[in-house]
Formats: sequence, structure tokens, C-alpha cells
Amino acid sequence: MANNGMNKMPFVGGGAYMSNSKFYEATAVITNSDVMTKKTVNRALDASFGLLVLFAFFGWLASPSANINANSMTAQSAVRGFSVILIVALVASLILGIVAAFQTMPKPVLVLAYSTAEGFLVGAISKTYEIAYQGIVITAVLATLCVVAASWLVYRTGLVKVNQKFMRFLLIAVFAYIILNLVNFILVITGTMTGVGVFSTQFGPLISLFAIGLGALMLISDLAVIDQGINTGQPVQFSWKCAFGIMLSVIWIYFEILRLLAVLNQRR
Repeated sequence: MANNGMNKMPFVGGGAYMSNSKFYEATAVITNSDVMTKKTVNRALDASFGLLVLFAFFGWLASPSANINANSMTAQSAVRGFSVILIVALVASLILGIVAAFQTMPKPVLVLAYSTAEGFLVGAISKTYEIAYQGIVITAVLATLCVVAASWLVYRTGLVKVNQKFMRFLLIAVFAYIILNLVNFILVITGTMTGVGVFSTQFGPLISLFAIGLGALMLISDLAVIDQGINTGQPVQFSWKCAFGIMLSVIWIYFEILRLLAVLNQRR
């Protein structure tokens, strides 16, 4: 199976930082009706992604259109109001995401609140990209679905072994990429680099492809967490942790594909 060798590894996929000893401690005090199953995970996924898509639609509608009259006082008020909402959604998604990531058993309301705030951000940011590059969003969505399907297939066929070495590499690679993005952000806001920084260079597409690959590996680790959570009889509430992890990975993949497509469009 794809999760061979996980019996001694710490759980890092989906943000579930817990060891097997903690898994078994949890199962000792619950009944069969209280354990997570594929059905409970699917319900959590349906609710989380349902809210994500719904509020992405709202974020898209709330985002100012390309033909807005910037000289209109009404338009200027609308843009300022949208900017405030966007900042609130950004801060909320960041705080809720951090809290959910560090909780072993996050409450459903926490995950759903994150889905709401993040969904609005996804919609608003997607609209901005769509205004600049018509058709880019539907292309990114289809590409994301392809990556998700490929990740699931790779995991189910056992082509990638989710073991301790895999998790160690994934942790190092993800943290290294986060540091790269922080450095890139500093270079851009200080004017040291223009555009999207290192992503505008000749190595930009390769970096984006690497990031998309990382997202796929994160998704594979999330699938492994779900399987072991079911196999070890984790509490039903852990289904929401798994849904949160899947959602993070899919959003990561989508935004990286969106950025890659934008960079490629700029080079035409």
C-alpha cells in the first residue's frame, strides 16, 4: 500500500502533527459510532469546499470590474469598501488557518469559518487575474482538477511511498519554498525586483512547476493521513482536520497554477 512505513512516522500531512501513540490514546475512549470513516471525511469535504466555492462566487461578484469608472465617487467608495472587506478576509483566513493548523481536532465551525474567508479571497484574487488575462481562471481550475486527479491516482497505485523520508523531504521543501516567497516579497516591496520578483525571471516557470509539484505531494500526504486516521479509528472530529488539509493543498495548487499561467501570459 502507499502508506507503508508510516507506522512510526509523525503525521504532517494536512497539518495533523500527531504521532501514532496519540492516535491510539484517542481511540481508547471512543465508540465505533464516534470514529471517522470515509463517509464522515466526505461530508466534511463537501461542507468545506461547498462554502469555499460559494464565497469564492461572492468574492468574484464583489471585486471591482475592469470597466469601472475610477473618476466616479461612487466607484471610488466601492473600491475602498471592497479593499476593507478584502483585508478583513485576508486577516481572518490567516488567523483561522494558523489556529486550525495547530489544533489536532479542530471544531467544524473553525474549518467552515476558514472556508468562508478563504473562499472570498480566492474569488476576489481570481477576478483580478481574469481581468488581466481573460480565460486564465477556467484554465487554472481545469489544470488544478487534473493535478488533484493525478495525485489521487499516484497515491492509490502506490507509485509514491508515503514514508518517513517522504515526509522529511516534504517538510524541508515546503518550508524552503515559504522562505523563498518571503524573501521574494521583501525584494518586490523594496523595489529591488519588479513584477512578481523571481517569478518574472527565466527561472520563474520552473519555480512555479516545483511549487505545483509540492502541492501535489502535500495532497498525497493528506490522503495518507485520511487512510491511517480511518485505519486507526480516529475520532470523527479528525475528519475536519483532514478536510482542512485537503483544502489547503488544493488552494495551494490552484494559486501556483494561476501564477504560472500569468507569468507565461506576460511573456507572450
